[in-house]
Amino acid sequence: MEHGKKQKILEVSRKLFYEEGYGNTTVRQIAEAAGVSTSVLFHYFKNKRDVLVHIVREFRDNRRKVVELVGDDLSQFEKRILRLKLILYPMLNDHKLLRLHVDEINEKIIENTGNAPGFMKDLYIDKTDYLDETYNYDELLKYRYYYYLGSVNEITLKFYNGSTPFNKINIDHHIISCFNMFFNIPISEIVSSIKRVERVMNLISFDGFGYRVLNDEISEYIGAGKKLASYDFSKVVFINDIVFSDVDDAAAKNKEWLKENYDKAIILVKYYGLINPVDIKGIQHSIDDFDKQVINSYLLLKDNFAADYFVTGFIDNSKAKVEEGIINQFEKYGVDALKTLYNITICHADNHNVIAQCAFIFYK
Repeated sequence: MEHGKKQKILEVSRKLFYEEGYGNTTVRQIAEAAGVSTSVLFHYFKNKRDVLVHIVREFRDNRRKVVELVGDDLSQFEKRILRLKLILYPMLNDHKLLRLHVDEINEKIIENTGNAPGFMKDLYIDKTDYLDETYNYDELLKYRYYYYLGSVNEITLKFYNGSTPFNKINIDHHIISCFNMFFNIPISEIVSSIKRVERVMNLISFDGFGYRVLNDEISEYIGAGKKLASYDFSKVVFINDIVFSDVDDAAAKNKEWLKENYDKAIILVKYYGLINPVDIKGIQHSIDDFDKQVINSYLLLKDNFAADYFVTGFIDNSKAKVEEGIINQFEKYGVDALKTLYNITICHADNHNVIAQCAFIFYK
């Protein structure tokens, strides 16, 4: 019962801090939402800031568990990159979560969540490099640790105030500059490590304060990029990551059928160059070529994995019939492909003479 009250307070606090902002939420609001008195709240927490400290600790512990789960094949350096991406990626298209992280920075919450906890120490200094007694290992550790935190906080604030566009490219630029300058790691090695980490990131889905890990054979196959190198982007997501819109009653029913029968989707994207934005011949070529690749991928998956698949794409009804019903209309099943791609932060081509083709292969 005691533990239940504390967890209830944390649960409603997460929601209030997220929706209203930390600064706009009072202790009284938290207590009322949790169904307890303020005196009961102060029995578990020193003050509102202490509540945020506990929430940040949970978020940090969740990141650590994810790294332990998916990071077996990563080097210690690559795990550093993974941790940083796990901090920043969930906030890419979630301004409320980004605002809460800024609140965390402003409240200096890190001071109360542990100074370089044991499991993180080796990420900042390899003690074997400093066996000479003239070096103070603890001071070096502290220096690197706070420099790292400061660099993360600085880039987060720049993302928040808009002085630096918040996207995956700039996150990678920050990682490269930070680790090259401070850890003296060659840029080529950092870039190679980022690519390895990105394959692992393809197995992770973000859900507000939490993380969900895709750990089935198909998601691992796609994450490794096997046989799907021809696409510019491929990623497995949970069906809850797909954005749906009810175009009409039929689409609404089809959407519910899709959700009942499938729980994941493989997102495939490929970019094609055009002579100009109205290059009809080039556009038609991109459609025909992409359709063939998607069908080949579908057949490849069927041959390798025993699962039920359902393919959707930007295909009109007549074209779908020609292709034996393999590819189905996005709109017919209420799939909002563009919003989905935006939400999972796919880097779009800025060139107007480039067209993107995409398809979703649902499976269970």
